[in-house]
Amino acid sequence: MSSKPRKLSQEKAPEPRLSRGRTRPDAIFPVAPTASSLPETYATTLQEIKTHLRSARVRAVLAANPIVIEAYWHTGKIILARQQEAAWGAKIIDRLAVDLQKAFPDMGGLSVRNLLAMKIFAREFPEDPIAQQPVAHPVPSIKLTFF
Repeated sequence: MSSKPRKLSQEKAPEPRLSRGRTRPDAIFPVAPTASSLPETYATTLQEIKTHLRSARVRAVLAANPIVIEAYWHTGKIILARQQEAAWGAKIIDRLAVDLQKAFPDMGGLSVRNLLAMKIFAREFPEDPIAQQPVAHPVPSIKLTFF
């Protein structure tokens, strides 16, 4: 550690930077304004956007969920059929899990345990369990007559 005394400069302190990083005309990284300098409607706008994004995320999950369930059921149905036809043992499912995880590295849920759960799911629900909910079916058009 250096024991040199620091010189106190009598120079004027520099103005606070309004950007992060090196300052070049072609590379400016603005700093977010302070909360006190925001418009009065900012908090309401932020809340409205956050509410909309949360709602959209929930709708996306709900829309995707039946597709995921159908894919898991179908995977289980294939495994169940192969085990019945070709007498696949547990080691085949171990290998299948490794190969599927390698083929789909960004997808979770392909462990041995989950593949066995998919097989049980297909065994317990031998008929296609995925169907549109009654509210999702198209409603026949009704002609309304006003007097």
